[in-house]
Amino acid sequence: MGRDGDQRAQCLGALISGYRRAAGLTQDQLALRAGVSVGAVRDLEQGRTRRPRPDGVGRLADSLCLNEAQRRALTSWLPGARATDPPAASRPATGGGEPDYTTAGHAPGAEVQLEVLGPLAAWRDGAPVKLGPCRQRAVLGLLAVNHGVTLHRDSIIDALWGDHPPASAVTMVQSYVSRLRRTLHAGRSRAQRRACVLEAAGPGYRLRAGAELDLYGFGQAARKARSAWADGDAATACDLYERALALWRGDPLADIEILRGHPAVLGLGQQRAAVIVDYADAAGTLGDPDRVLPLLQELAARDPLDERVHARLMVALAGTGQQAAALSVHQQLSRRLDLELGVRPSAELAKAHERVLRQDIPASPGRRQARVSLRASDQAPPVVPRQLPSAVRQLAGRTAELDALTLLLAEVDNPGAGTVISVIGGTAGVGKTALAVHWAHTISDRFPDGQLYVQLRGSGPSPRTPMSPAEVIREVIGTLGVPPERIPAGEEAQAGLYRSLLAARRMLILLDDARDSVQARPLLPGSPGCLVIITSRRQLAGLAAVECAHLLTLDVLGEAAAGQMLASRLGAHRVSAEPAAVADLIELCARLPVSLAIVAARAAALPGIPLAALAADLRAAYPGLGTGDPATAAGTMSARPPRREVGVPT
Repeated sequence: MGRDGDQRAQCLGALISGYRRAAGLTQDQLALRAGVSVGAVRDLEQGRTRRPRPDGVGRLADSLCLNEAQRRALTSWLPGARATDPPAASRPATGGGEPDYTTAGHAPGAEVQLEVLGPLAAWRDGAPVKLGPCRQRAVLGLLAVNHGVTLHRDSIIDALWGDHPPASAVTMVQSYVSRLRRTLHAGRSRAQRRACVLEAAGPGYRLRAGAELDLYGFGQAARKARSAWADGDAATACDLYERALALWRGDPLADIEILRGHPAVLGLGQQRAAVIVDYADAAGTLGDPDRVLPLLQELAARDPLDERVHARLMVALAGTGQQAAALSVHQQLSRRLDLELGVRPSAELAKAHERVLRQDIPASPGRRQARVSLRASDQAPPVVPRQLPSAVRQLAGRTAELDALTLLLAEVDNPGAGTVISVIGGTAGVGKTALAVHWAHTISDRFPDGQLYVQLRGSGPSPRTPMSPAEVIREVIGTLGVPPERIPAGEEAQAGLYRSLLAARRMLILLDDARDSVQARPLLPGSPGCLVIITSRRQLAGLAAVECAHLLTLDVLGEAAAGQMLASRLGAHRVSAEPAAVADLIELCARLPVSLAIVAARAAALPGIPLAALAADLRAAYPGLGTGDPATAAGTMSARPPRREVGVPT
């Protein structure tokens, strides 16, 4: 296929990327709709697939709901298709005979087209142009983001080399501009090139921009949208905002590292954020927040302290029937503002919070159902998992701890409290899991949407490696009834679906044996109504600091509670008959519930053996016991086999 094949692949990729963004889809979402891997979509969009399968492209076209003109635009770039100019814009013009700036293809009438709203790209007569080394591309990108303005040569040098430019910097910039002119306008004379896109203006340069620059089209569409919004035409404004934002392919000039952080480049991100905020206001007026919700979520993740964005996000979530998620957004932002800036929420955020609490935002349950279905099928009832393992019959000596845990239920019932998290910590064998499972069973009826249990394998004796958050999330999504073919391929998309599934439910989630806060944090729901119980050998203070988790550290049992535990398993008569031996066993087990349970099980299996003999054999088989160190007792008895069978005469 050669060079023609590379050009076809890149043109096809540009079209697919543009149509996808115009549809408001991520690569994961498009892949899920079309039944292909996200890697296949990514390779197509980046021009790496030189021989795309027509049936695969057809499925993408079906998933994007393309019309016939747009389908022809795609298929014209498939291998074997007749080499022609790229298809013209397949959407109608924006009015007044002007070109449509939101098309993914490149119109043959414009000789040179430039794209800066994403990685820098240039097209000449519909074919991609190689723009040379990094600094040469940076010159073009810098002139493009400042289009129409004469940029002094010194400003360009500062951007390329900072405070340490080479002695030949002026000559190098002149050389870069000359090469760019030849590249962008190959086949024209020198005099013609001087009159084209790149102009010399005294000691600087200027890029003339119009329909050939995506940034110019973005600004023009945004201005028309604001004008329509000011005239009270919210529907037209939303369409124009959507067209303007569809031009963005990623971070501006994302492939030019030396311009990252440049004020002009950062300013483009601020322009996009302002357009999204205006778009949200217009969409809210129409009662159609669904169309802007993904953009607000992405923007809020980028700037977790932007109150105006979070205020719109709360309104959009409530408008799509996710009131609990909206309240969670307010709670988490208020916490960040307090911890990081020491300030209270602004009046704008407080007003949005009040609207959500008063349910002053009409929800759109029909669109919510269409966007995220929480059912395995449209007819099937929701899956209600009941995954708690069996609890111990009697839990000795944990009355105070159970009372402290039960107090948390009042927070669960408070929609403004967010997700309630309890971390039960303590040394190995102290009974963290037994306490968590026992309490979870006693309150399970408070969580009608189900109870989830996940063994994270963070520090226990399991030979398998600890579970990653991605593994847990995929497992839970399947447990909640989502078919494998509907689970997104990307980890971020799976995490988003996980939070969406839990946002509409009141569930209890028990995460057993967490390694650390990093392993547990991605598994926390994003909205109120759920209770999360985490057990760990560590305190997980990070969750307490950031997520306001409640920490409960277990100590070993008291003497009386340890004796009660042995009596409940061996019988009161056998225990009372040998009080000295019982005290010796309790000392050997360091009052750890797990060690006591192991000893009780061995004693119960040998009813004819005196408890004193069992204690003596234990001391001989495990010399490390009786030191008073809980970690030694738990680790020795649960992990190392005895030198001989304890309690069996030799």
